[in-house]
Amino acid sequence: MRKKFFKFLPSYIIKIILSVEHFLFQVIPRDSSNISHVVSKWVSIQPKRDLLYGKRLDEVTYYETCMATKGDCEIMWNVIELIFPQLQELTIWDRDALLRNFHPKWSILVSAIDFDKNRAIYEDVCTAEDYFNMIVKFYSASMYEGCEMDRNDILRIFEPNLRYFGVNLALPICNKKFNAVEHMAIALMTFFDGAHTNLSEQCSKMCYEIKNVIMRELKGYYMDRNVEEMRFIETIDVLQLMEKGEAKFQEELLLCEMHNVHIHDDYRLMIREHNY
Repeated sequence: MRKKFFKFLPSYIIKIILSVEHFLFQVIPRDSSNISHVVSKWVSIQPKRDLLYGKRLDEVTYYETCMATKGDCEIMWNVIELIFPQLQELTIWDRDALLRNFHPKWSILVSAIDFDKNRAIYEDVCTAEDYFNMIVKFYSASMYEGCEMDRNDILRIFEPNLRYFGVNLALPICNKKFNAVEHMAIALMTFFDGAHTNLSEQCSKMCYEIKNVIMRELKGYYMDRNVEEMRFIETIDVLQLMEKGEAKFQEELLLCEMHNVHIHDDYRLMIREHNY
């Protein structure tokens, strides 16, 4: 049955499963205490997060959305640091690099997590014209004075990226109906991604070790509830989806730079780190 099941999976997914299982079954405990602690903290930080969001796209500027997501990442950092105090031992450079690396992926994941909440905010956007007007207003307000663009150019350049983030990233993740444990497991695995070249060797090693712990906990969580193995695969597969989203995020930042959209300096650093 297992061999038949593997026949239908991409090779990279099979490699992930086998490598994870090799690690998992050498470890006896199957608790999900780290993930559970983050979930409990996640509930308590919602009032803070609500202060950052709640406005429609045409009620803010790109810079303001940068600051909101940056603040959200800082809130998550404080939560994760409580659970994993070894983060306090990192250098300032590694700390800032981890946050920058987390930023684009978190913005994608949180769009899926907050999807239903955000739906109410956009209930007045009923037609294609409403949607296009919102995009034009958002980017027009986000550009430096004297650098405004024609409506058609804004839609041609920026709308495809927004549509991609919604249709190809946020909506598919939302449709998987992940619960809070699964969402926070994905957030932690995304946060502790040691593959980025802007991290020190020590930080990368720490990320690798913690990410393995989270994967073990998630696997144990599913096993304890007799959840089909495919669910674990679907959850891990979201990490690949978010990597594609990160690449798209970099494309958007380049477009913003090219067309005089005011972005935060951290975003400019993301562009430079991505290119070198």
